[in-house]
Amino acid sequence: MPNNHFTYYCRGLRRCHRRAPFTLIELLVVIAIIAVLASMLLPALSQARAKAVSMKCIGNVRQLTVAVISYTIDHDAYFPHGTQHNATRDLTYTDLMPYTGADPNKYRWRPFLERGVWACPGDSIRISRNYSGGNRTGSYALNYYAACDNTNPRMNKISQLKQPGQVVFFADGMNWKYVFVWMGVGVNQYPFKADAGYENDSATWVDFRHRGTATFGYLDGHVVAHTLNEVIGKYRLVYPFY
Repeated sequence: MPNNHFTYYCRGLRRCHRRAPFTLIELLVVIAIIAVLASMLLPALSQARAKAVSMKCIGNVRQLTVAVISYTIDHDAYFPHGTQHNATRDLTYTDLMPYTGADPNKYRWRPFLERGVWACPGDSIRISRNYSGGNRTGSYALNYYAACDNTNPRMNKISQLKQPGQVVFFADGMNWKYVFVWMGVGVNQYPFKADAGYENDSATWVDFRHRGTATFGYLDGHVVAHTLNEVIGKYRLVYPFY
C-alpha cells in the first residue's frame, strides 16, 4: 500500500512539472517580438555596411591621391599623363602603378574588384558587369586638366597651383551606360557646371553613390565625402584659373 501511494505521488509530481505546450497567442507574440527586433536591427546593419563601403572608398582615394603627389615629387612636379587624348588615356593607370601596386596589364582581364585601389566597393554597376573587355579604367574620375600632356599648359605641374589643397584630382566616377571608359571631371560637366546634366546622365561625371555623398581627393592629400550641394557649380575645384 505504501508503494502505491508513492507511485501515485510520483505520477502527480511529473504531471505538475510537465510544461504545457505554447498556445497560438504565445507563439504569435514571440514572432511579433522577433519581427520588431529585426526591424530595429536591419537598418542599423545596413547603415554600418554603407559606412564601411564609404570608408573603403575614402581609403582608396586617399591612396590614389598620395600616389599622384608622389609621382609629382619623382617627376619634377609634373602630373601623370591625363585622360584627354586617345593615345594616352590608359597611361595614367600605368604611370601610377609603382605607387598603387595595381598593374593594369594584369587586372584588366580580371573581375572588377581585383583592380585594388581603383575599384570602389560601392560601384555597383561596374561590379555587376564585372568584365571590362580589357579596359584599364576604374571607379574614379580624374581631373581633366591636371596632366603632363595637357594641351592647356597651365596645369601640367602641381607647382603651378597656388593652393593645391583646393583642387580636386579624383572623384567617384559616374554610373551610366558607358561604364568602362576613361572619366575626366571638368568645368563643363555636372556637377561643376550646374546646368550641364543630372545624375546618371551622360553629362554627369560624378556619382554620389555613398548615401548621397561622393568621395573627392584633393591635391594636398586630404579626402572629403561631399554632398551634391557642397560642390554643385563650383568649377574652380577642378580648374582654379577662371
